Amino acid sequence: MLQYSKPLLAGTFALLAGTAVWAAGNGVDGEGPRCEIVESANGSMTVLQGRIEGEAGASGSYRMTVESSGGSGSTNVSQGGDFTLEKDGTATLGKVTLGNSGATYDARLKVKLDGRSFDCTGRFSDRI
Repeated sequence: MLQYSKPLLAGTFALLAGTAVWAAGNGVDGEGPRCEIVESANGSMTVLQGRIEGEAGASGSYRMTVESSGGSGSTNVSQGGDFTLEKDGTATLGKVTLGNSGATYDARLKVKLDGRSFDCTGRFSDRI
């Protein structure tokens, strides 16, 4: 199950490698910067990775948090920092690799880019 938060949901995409949650900025016709949280598998591990897409050269900061519920044990991860979008207009914003413990993970990516804020959230389950 995926959950979304503001500003505007642009879509949910099933990727070959996993699932992504997109949130769009307040651009014209849904255009503008977008953030996402991508889930993929790396062997028996689950990987959650934050990404942003926008105008090349733009800069900002991010905070990505991942918390678990259920399963064996608990997870509480927080990463953050500054970034500049590459020539292709993308940047990777944090990466969390999780063991398969039967948990459900709530991930949140908060991004500030050129004075605008974006918030992507997602709920992901282990691949047991």
